[in-house]
Amino acid sequence: MDEILSKEFAKKFNFIVVDTQGVELNVLKSFGQLLDGFDYIYTEVNTAESYKGCALMTEIDEFLRVHGFKKIRYFVDKKWHWGDAFYVKG
Repeated sequence: MDEILSKEFAKKFNFIVVDTQGVELNVLKSFGQLLDGFDYIYTEVNTAESYKGCALMTEIDEFLRVHGFKKIRYFVDKKWHWGDAFYVKG
């Protein structure tokens, strides 16, 4: 994403929504330094390998924690082991 979005364009937004069928962590990582300019992230998460090789919610939690985000709310379907999580910077 950091190769697609210019810094000037990214500055116009403060919210990211990611639902990419198991590659959410890869997408978040692709933002590079642009990620630091966002305040809110809403993303699909998995508590089991719902998709082959998908990152688990704990991995996304840790990655975003390092970038200053805290998970505020989440919902995970106990049968399917996937859901959504909301993170806020600060």
